[in-house]
Amino acid sequence: MSAIVVEIAEAVADALNGASLSLPFTVERACVPVYEETDSDLRVYVTPKPAVVVRPLARGSAMYQYTVWVSIHKRCGRDNAETDPLMMLSQEISDLFVMKPLTGCPEAKNVPIEDHVPFIASVLDDKGVFVAVLPFTYEVARDLS
Repeated sequence: MSAIVVEIAEAVADALNGASLSLPFTVERACVPVYEETDSDLRVYVTPKPAVVVRPLARGSAMYQYTVWVSIHKRCGRDNAETDPLMMLSQEISDLFVMKPLTGCPEAKNVPIEDHVPFIASVLDDKGVFVAVLPFTYEVARDLS
């Protein structure tokens, strides 16, 4: 038996692997994404984050919130011809998960998030690597007894 957040991360990775998106990529589930500076391939990482108890429910149960980060990494230049397709991929990945049921983990309900920065411009400037981080948050009711 795996932790629920790991099951959610696996379901997200499976959905990404099964999707037909505009750019081909490799998906890896990792607690710490490692993109080598010499790597030129497009990589997508799925990273589970710890749970937070959202609120108690009925006696002996609680609603937990789990967040999975999907990060996109690709060595590229700063010009729009290289970054625009990666921005499009970010949008396509977001469209796969936002406010939709998660195949493979039906008990997890997607909840909207606010105020996130999907693109980290400083990494592109400093290291020549496009990095976008897309957080997806899911709620799961758990029996604590």
